[in-house]
Amino acid sequence: MRNGIKTILIGLLLSMIMASCIYDEYPDRKQCDLSLNIVDSTGALLPNSVAHKYDVYWFVNGIYKQTISAEDDGLYRLSFSKGDRITFVAIAAKDTAACKVNVPFVGESIKNVWLQLKTSSNNISPQPSAIYYGSIDTTATASDPINNRYVISMKDVRSRISVRVNGLKERFGDGNYRIVVEGLRSGIAYDGSTSGELINYEFTGKFDSEGNYVTGNAMVFASGSDERVRVRVYKQDGGLLFDRDVDEDNKPLIVNKRDNIVFVINASYSIGMTIRIVPWDEVPNPSEFQ
Repeated sequence: MRNGIKTILIGLLLSMIMASCIYDEYPDRKQCDLSLNIVDSTGALLPNSVAHKYDVYWFVNGIYKQTISAEDDGLYRLSFSKGDRITFVAIAAKDTAACKVNVPFVGESIKNVWLQLKTSSNNISPQPSAIYYGSIDTTATASDPINNRYVISMKDVRSRISVRVNGLKERFGDGNYRIVVEGLRSGIAYDGSTSGELINYEFTGKFDSEGNYVTGNAMVFASGSDERVRVRVYKQDGGLLFDRDVDEDNKPLIVNKRDNIVFVINASYSIGMTIRIVPWDEVPNPSEFQ
């Protein structure tokens, strides 16, 4: 028994000595361990057993270097040169039926498109299921410890939008209506930014008991940088009724990452229709939007 314990202790001591020798031999290298977590919109941890199944993309100074897989204990281990700007990216699409996922090639820019939604011939997008993204940026310096531990928290990047038109029936009567939200993007880049082609989302809905027109939800990507969306309302037998890309205060209509919002259009004003963006939980009868 004592001999067994002694053997284990000697083995551990030798491992530590060997590791120390390796780091002494490469003083300009830094080692790090990575782990992945999947969290919800509030930051609460979701069961992370599936996180270990996802690869991590390794970018050096904004250029793809290699893909890292988890070891048996669920950690990702690697070493890199001090002074390099390192980005670790973890990304996963729960269901790839509605999108095309690209695998980076050596030398590719971190700003290139990772995931692209599959659109129809009229450029109307499908509804993607959860798409998780997380990243960490670091630059190793001489004062850093030899070994660091990082945690990448992966969050669903989608936003949820819907539309409500107050007073639509009173102003324009009964009938068939459709609403189109234009100017959203169809892709996500490796750096997490919105990219890809411009796409449209078309909504149909129903009148509530007060004559307001209420649509269902669409899961979308955020607006592109310095871009705005446009909301149009059509009556099937009467053409275009409303067309805006700014709100009632003349601010651009924008969808941010992980938004949960409603475009509320007021059609009851006799002098003109207006639009504003309202958080989902501040809209009357929010159950209409579930």
